[in-house]
Amino acid sequence: MNLVKADYRKHRSRILPFILRAQQRNNDQFANQIDSALLECRAFLFLCDGGFYVLQPTIRNGVVWVNIMFAQSLGKCVLSTHMSEIHQLTRQVGGRGIELFTAVDRLSGFLRRQGFSKDSSNDRVQHWIKEL
Repeated sequence: MNLVKADYRKHRSRILPFILRAQQRNNDQFANQIDSALLECRAFLFLCDGGFYVLQPTIRNGVVWVNIMFAQSLGKCVLSTHMSEIHQLTRQVGGRGIELFTAVDRLSGFLRRQGFSKDSSNDRVQHWIKEL
């Protein structure tokens, strides 16, 4: 597995600026939510070649899911490179599905090819889900 769970507090000074820049670029207020979830250990940081992920176990209708709270690529798309590992991590925690919210329209085709379906969307943010 190329995803490595890391201590957010040790990497916060390098990771948080990426989250803040994405917040500004997407005109959406999510950085504090992600930062708090990581600091309170409700979400977890995973480092990988080419970027990092923030994954958060959640409960949907009494079933464990994993929310990809944030994914940062530093070059190649980390989602395409590590999606199978995210599936494996989801199953390891008893998860039955994966969800993510994104304002990045160009991810739509990739997510559909990966078996995700659009659950909902508003003016900017789309909610995608995949049952495992």
